[in-house]
Amino acid sequence: MPRPSRNVSRRAARTPPPVPTRRSVARWVVAAAAGAGAYVVLHLAFYLTRPETAAETPLWQPIVEVVGSIIVTALLATRTGLVPQQAGTTLATATAIAARRETHEALRDMRLLFEIAQGVSSTIELPELLERITALVRTNLTLREFVVLLFDPEHQFLQVRAAFGFADDQRLQNMIFHVGEGVSGEVARSGKMLYVRDTRKEPRFLYYRGELQADGALVSIPLWYKNEVLGVVNFGRAGVGSFPQKEIRLLNLIANQVALAIANARLYMQTRELAVRDELTGLYNRRHFQEVLQIEWKRAVRFHRALSVLMIDVDHFKAYNDTFGHLHGDQVLRHLSEVLRRNLREVDTVARFGGEEFIVLLPDTDRAGALHVGEKLRRLIELERFPVPQEGAVRPLTISAGLAVHPDDAQHIEDLIDHADIALYEAKDTGRNRVVAYPARSDAPTSATETRGPRLVS
Repeated sequence: MPRPSRNVSRRAARTPPPVPTRRSVARWVVAAAAGAGAYVVLHLAFYLTRPETAAETPLWQPIVEVVGSIIVTALLATRTGLVPQQAGTTLATATAIAARRETHEALRDMRLLFEIAQGVSSTIELPELLERITALVRTNLTLREFVVLLFDPEHQFLQVRAAFGFADDQRLQNMIFHVGEGVSGEVARSGKMLYVRDTRKEPRFLYYRGELQADGALVSIPLWYKNEVLGVVNFGRAGVGSFPQKEIRLLNLIANQVALAIANARLYMQTRELAVRDELTGLYNRRHFQEVLQIEWKRAVRFHRALSVLMIDVDHFKAYNDTFGHLHGDQVLRHLSEVLRRNLREVDTVARFGGEEFIVLLPDTDRAGALHVGEKLRRLIELERFPVPQEGAVRPLTISAGLAVHPDDAQHIEDLIDHADIALYEAKDTGRNRVVAYPARSDAPTSATETRGPRLVS
C-alpha cells in the first residue's frame, strides 16, 4: 500500500479539528444538566451539614470542587463549540486566574494579620492596646460595629472596654453583661464562636441594651488564652449573612492575635502590681503611695483643692503579737487591711506604711471630711472581732489616727505626712482609740482637734 506523501501529511496537520456535531453538543448539554443537578444537591448538603466552627474543613468541599470543575468544562464546551480538550485548556486558564485571585486575597489577609500583630505588640499598656486594636480593625475591615468585652474574674462578668460604630461609643464603655447573658455572655460561657446570620431571629441578641438600633449579622468570638477565656470580641455588619466563611476564618485569626496581646498586657499589669503591692496585706506599698502623693499634690496645688492624709496605727499590736504569735498577727493585719479597703472610695489610696502602720490619701477632702472618714474607720475596726488561736475566742482591736490637710496644715509636700504623724503620736499619747487632727493655726490650743472612742484599759 503506497505511503502518503509528506505534503499530504502537512496538509492534514494544518486541518482544523472538526466542529462538534449537534449530537455531540447535545450529549454535553445532557452531561452539564446532570452535573449541575448534582452540583446543586452537593451544595445544599454542604450548607445543611457545614460545621459551626469556621476553622474546620467542610466535608463536602473537595467533592463540590471536582463536580464544579466538570460542570464548568461542559458549559464551556456547549457555549463555545470547543471540543472537551480545548474546553479543558480554557478551564485551566480560568483556574489559574482564580488561583491568582485567591493568592492575592491570602496575601492581603496575611498583611492585615501582620499589621495587627505589629500594632498590638508595640504596647503593653492595656488601655492603649485596646485603642490600637480598635483603630486597626476600623481601618482594615468593613464593619458596622466592633466591640471588645473583657472578663472580670473577680466579679464574674463581661465589661465593654472598647467599641466603635455606635451613636455614642463612650456610652458603651464599662457596660456589663453577666456570663450566659445575651450572645456575648453565651460565648463567654461556652467558649465557642457564635455566628448570628440574622440578628432579628436571635432572641439572645440584646442590641447592647438598646445602644444599637439596626439589624444585621454578628460574629462573636471568645478570646482564648491557655484554656482561659479572657473576654469576647464582636464583629457586626449590616445585611443578613454578610460574613462569608473565608472572612470568619480571618476574624478567628484576628481574635487569636487580640487574645495573645491582652494576655501579655495583663501579665505586665500583674507584674507591675506585685512591684507596688505589699506582699502581706495586698495594699499598696510605701513607694507607690509616695508616687501617688506626688501626683495628687500637684493637682491639689494647681486647682486649689483640699488634700488630706490619715496616718493609722494599730493600738498595742506588739503585745498582741507577743501573746498570740506573729503568724496570727499577720492574719489580723490582712483582716484589718480588707476592712480599710472596703470602706474607702475608689479615688482614695490606702497603703501599708510599715509594721502595723497604715496611711490613707484622701483627694478633694477637707478637714471635716477627713475627720469623718477617720472616725468611721475607727468605729468599724472597734466593732470588728478578730479571732484568736483558741477555738471560739475573739478579741477586739482599736486604732489611733492622725490627720493633716493641705493647704491648712502643710504648704510643702513633706510636711503633709510629717504633720499627720505628729497628730498620730498625740492620739496615742492621749489614750489611743481616737482620731486627732493636726492644729490648723499657730494660735490653736496645745491639744489638737480630736474625736475619740471610750478609753480602753491597756
